[in-house]
Amino acid sequence: MNTKLSAEQRAQMLVAAMNIDQKIAMLSQAQPVWAHYGVAGYVPGQPSLCIPDLVVNDAGQGVGDQEVNTTAFPAPISQASSWDSGLQHQFGAALGWEAWHKGINVQLAPGIEIDRLPINGRNFEYMSEDPFLAGQGAVAEVSGIQSNPVIATVKHYVANSQETNRMTDSSDVDQRTLEEIYTAPYETAVREGHAGSVMCSYNRVNGVYACENRDTLTKILKRQFGFDGFVMSDWGGTHSTAAAANAGLDMEMSLTPGQYFTAPLKAAVQSGQVPMARLNDMVLRILRAMFRVGVFDHPPAAEPADLIASPAGNSAPLNQFTKQEDLGTQSIEGITAHGVRETQRIPNGSTGSEVVLIDEYWYSDDLHMNVMIKHSDPRTGSVTMTLTQATRTDPDPSLFQVPEGYKPARNAMARAQ
Repeated sequence: MNTKLSAEQRAQMLVAAMNIDQKIAMLSQAQPVWAHYGVAGYVPGQPSLCIPDLVVNDAGQGVGDQEVNTTAFPAPISQASSWDSGLQHQFGAALGWEAWHKGINVQLAPGIEIDRLPINGRNFEYMSEDPFLAGQGAVAEVSGIQSNPVIATVKHYVANSQETNRMTDSSDVDQRTLEEIYTAPYETAVREGHAGSVMCSYNRVNGVYACENRDTLTKILKRQFGFDGFVMSDWGGTHSTAAAANAGLDMEMSLTPGQYFTAPLKAAVQSGQVPMARLNDMVLRILRAMFRVGVFDHPPAAEPADLIASPAGNSAPLNQFTKQEDLGTQSIEGITAHGVRETQRIPNGSTGSEVVLIDEYWYSDDLHMNVMIKHSDPRTGSVTMTLTQATRTDPDPSLFQVPEGYKPARNAMARAQ
């Protein structure tokens, strides 16, 4: 496409050329979480329209999820404690650069929620209890990430200050407190940092789910703050089709392929429950952000080579996947799970010898989540097992399958959205 045109012009022209099915395909992920080379989310490109893939990944303190050979940076709360926005910008730039070289063009960072509760389990990946400091840190990190062809996502919008009952609790807050404390860092990130994306949170705000809350998504974020990027849901944070779309949600993300923003959204548009103008706006916002940061013009490194590549420049593959075995099903902690055993050989430091690692990954057939990970490392003689509490049911268990060529992580840093 004509690179001399503005991002707005290019996005408008592309939306005008799309049919309804092509538009719907932009609005949700196509594979289960981690199925596409270990990333959190994947929206396939559309070659007929020259639309590249959107490869979405966690990034609290580095390129996370199930990526390998990535850098563990200091926790965001430690970075913010430095009061050094220049250093935070450097972190963002390094994070975006590393992500792009790993085939990722949307980073789920920075987290800028207010640290209201000192016992919140995710305070380490937020920046501060002070909205000014959190906002300035957001600007620094966002501008650093987006100095690469990578979209930054500020999260978790909004009033998401606790993990206890996070899927159902309601943060009841008066308007002044909401705008002076909780939404203030997002305003700074949007107005000064020009963040391309915002992730809405799991909790309710004054009784209404954050990802279908018109007051916070449309009235405050999009109209009052002038946010022209796109809003994606947290993974499993979408609860409806028409209500969520009309409230201001632009993209559904989940542990499984899209449920609400797929065929149900098409039907809602065709029946008039969701205006075509709203569908066009959803797609336009995504495309505008992609054009603005260079996703179209600078595609990231190609899979699968980038999964095992070292962004530091080591051209030798550090991991060689040698064998995968189907282990069938068994009961783990009362949950029926499907297992895969994976054997790897990796270099043993500078000795030139090799070490064989054996991992077992067990997935629940009906809950679509990791149930157990078993890791055997002959270098230490250790066998570690990690049990994951499976809590989310899905209406269609057949959606989830262990994907062919699936490559789990050795040192994932951020597994939760």
